[in-house]
Amino acid sequence: MTVPKKVLLIFTLAIIAISCNDSSILTPEEQDWLTTAEPIKIAVFPYYPPYNFKDESGELEGILMDYLLKLEEKLNYKFEYVEYQNFSKVLQDAKDQKIDLILEIQRNDIREKYLNFYEKLYHSPYVIVGDTTQSFGIQLEDLLGKKIAMPKGFAIIDYVKEKHPTITVKDGCKNDLECLQWVQQGKADFYIGPKAVTSFFIKSNQLNRLHVISILDYEYKPGIAVTKTHPELNNIIYKGTESITYKERSAIREEWLYNVATPFYMQLQFWIAIASIIALLMVIITAINRFLKWKVTARTVELEKAKKKAEESSKLKTSFINNISHEMRTPMNAIMGFTGLLNKTGITLEEQEEYASIITDGCDRLMEMMDNVLEISLLQSSQVISKKRNTDIKQLVKNSFDTYKNKALKKGITYELLDTISEEDSGILIDKMKLSKSINYLIDNAIKFTEKGHVKIGVRKAENRIYITIEDTGIGISEEHQSSIFENYSKSDKEDVNLFEGLGLGLSITKSYCTIMNGHLSVKSKPGEGATFIIDIPYNPSNTTTATTDERMMTTSKNDEYSILIAEDGEVNYLFLKTILKRYDDHKLSIYRAKNGKEAVNIYTENNMIDLVFMDIQMPIMNGHDATKELKKINPQLPIIAQTAYSTQADIQRAFKAGCDDFISKPVDPAAISKVLQRFLN
Repeated sequence: MTVPKKVLLIFTLAIIAISCNDSSILTPEEQDWLTTAEPIKIAVFPYYPPYNFKDESGELEGILMDYLLKLEEKLNYKFEYVEYQNFSKVLQDAKDQKIDLILEIQRNDIREKYLNFYEKLYHSPYVIVGDTTQSFGIQLEDLLGKKIAMPKGFAIIDYVKEKHPTITVKDGCKNDLECLQWVQQGKADFYIGPKAVTSFFIKSNQLNRLHVISILDYEYKPGIAVTKTHPELNNIIYKGTESITYKERSAIREEWLYNVATPFYMQLQFWIAIASIIALLMVIITAINRFLKWKVTARTVELEKAKKKAEESSKLKTSFINNISHEMRTPMNAIMGFTGLLNKTGITLEEQEEYASIITDGCDRLMEMMDNVLEISLLQSSQVISKKRNTDIKQLVKNSFDTYKNKALKKGITYELLDTISEEDSGILIDKMKLSKSINYLIDNAIKFTEKGHVKIGVRKAENRIYITIEDTGIGISEEHQSSIFENYSKSDKEDVNLFEGLGLGLSITKSYCTIMNGHLSVKSKPGEGATFIIDIPYNPSNTTTATTDERMMTTSKNDEYSILIAEDGEVNYLFLKTILKRYDDHKLSIYRAKNGKEAVNIYTENNMIDLVFMDIQMPIMNGHDATKELKKINPQLPIIAQTAYSTQADIQRAFKAGCDDFISKPVDPAAISKVLQRFLN
């Protein structure tokens, strides 16, 4: 093909592309309908900042107003705005066909009879608000006999009455601000509304006597609604909302609510990390396999008498390698499969949330496998020690019991907790983390292996010992296998290896933990009759009462703004930590970033207003330990939090020795970040 022909072909394709981009999203018939129909009226209720409100000059503002302007741009049409001061009037006019659309409305069964709903652009949990004399943790059932202020006609009223019909609703206030003022003035006891709107009104109107008491498991998810009387209009609005791209939606949210990071599954770094992890795991498996073969060969040469035992050990560990390879495929298939589905177009928000939850579960399972393998290695090298702390044994066992309650109920088995320890005897000195992990594993195992009957958890004190029993009516364990179930990789040589998921390390770790705590782990079982595992630990009473983490968090106060420095050379790690911090609601956080330790020291030298530093340990030019020492020379009071993928006891001690004030391990847990902020920013 000659050069002029190539140029002509490129020019023709460009003309076609431009023509396609300029084409309308509507059919000619739909465009004619818009042109000839009566002006389309959209109801606006501008009392919901920052989503829909009026600025100081009286102009309509907010995230949904920007979204409406984008929709008008897509449709090349200007709606007729009808402002309302009473939301119940909005609903009545929609029923009477006096308006065609509603800009902001929550979906419920009653409204779906005469409205179609489109596009949930954001969501915010509903919260209960009371004055500062009210304690935290109050729930809906605690509001019986109280006066609850909520704007008339709002969907939350239907939700509250459905859950608790006897609750008294005082719905005379016109909007959320007036309802909050009623609570401030003592005209009402409580208010229920969206968290984002509530926080805005409390801060902007100096309602200092109010605070959020609890968060409900019900969310405010408003969207655009269209009356069902005009099928043509419904088709037009559907096409219009679908034509607004993810990038355009993100730009609107970023303008009003928070900085929106590109989803991790759309980033190249994510796929590079996944590929690297798979490659690293294959290298580890290959290295372990070669090491085990060398070990068996060396022992065969040196210890001929132990040949049979060495061969059995080699077979057992080789089976473990095969087992871990098999077990890893299940979560990896979930991660890769549902990550691919997230890239598909046309999936709903609910499906996105479901897929993301499955991916998270898969990642958690992979992390649990790697953590168990690492823990076994540390236990075998005697690097794990017991760290005693004041512990409420009654609360610890109850927390473990509550963690698996839903799992037991889903299987339809009876699930009971039998606690005979008195309140006076509940405070003990024990390694809380190791005991909690041990109980959790045994309960999870009991539920996993029980298809019918019951799982009972008991805790009692006898003389100077605490006994924790986990009894089930599951498949049971034969007598010849009871001695081997506590060995490492014990699952790998069983005939029913594929019956249940897992690496067979849990009982071995639990047994080791009990030994480290000067306790014992025993089992009583018969095949087909279930099993009873018993943990007994020494009773060392604690005379000191300490506030729980939750209590300390509830007594902290909120400040306006803090500056955070993230010293992290990894781009993905930095973006993830930044995203967690940006979504933190309790404080306004300004984020600074350093790519190495030297840059972190320079940034703090130039801006000593920084309040907290997250310090990666492994960085180029200057590592985290050296950077921490330099920063502590400048300001010994500066809180520095070490973050690294290496989380052995030696690594933690080295970080503290360098001057770090706390330690979090990668992958970073958002809950751990929240606790750090609560501790050091208040």
